[in-house]
Order: sequence, then structure tokens, then C-alpha cells
Amino acid sequence: MRRKNLIEGEKVSLQGIIIPSDWDQTGKVVAYTLSTFDEKEYRIHPKSKNPSVEQFMGEKVFINGILQKKEHDHYLYVDTIRLF
Repeated sequence: MRRKNLIEGEKVSLQGIIIPSDWDQTGKVVAYTLSTFDEKEYRIHPKSKNPSVEQFMGEKVFINGILQKKEHDHYLYVDTIRLF
């Protein structure tokens, strides 16, 4: 039986484009954001443990996941991701 770590937050299904949002000193992308078609941005949490996110950079995608709201930031834990 598969056991998942429980993450508190709101279950969401979102559509948008994966864009880079942070780089290291060598210019490598180290963080990603989902930019939605209604001009909202959701930073993809680095502990999301979904390595396929970087494969979709610049692509239109559907994402199912958990949205955590912390003050002015929204963090998205990606459960599934697929092309739009």
C-alpha cells in the first residue's frame, strides 16, 4: 500500500504555463512558477518532489495538487502534471 505524506492546504486543479522563477549563481533554474491564464502566479514548492515539472518549462499544462497560502505567497505542491 502506498503511503503519502499529508500536506495541509486546498486541493486544486490549475491550468497555465510553467516558467522559471529563480536561478543559482551559474544560471541554472532552481525554482518554477505556474503562471495561469487569469494572470495569477503560484510558486511550485521545492519539496513537491515532482521532478517532471522542469520537463514542462514553457509548456501549457494542467496541474492537480495542493495549494498552500502563506501571507502573500501561494505555494503549489504538484501531484500530477500533464500537457494542456
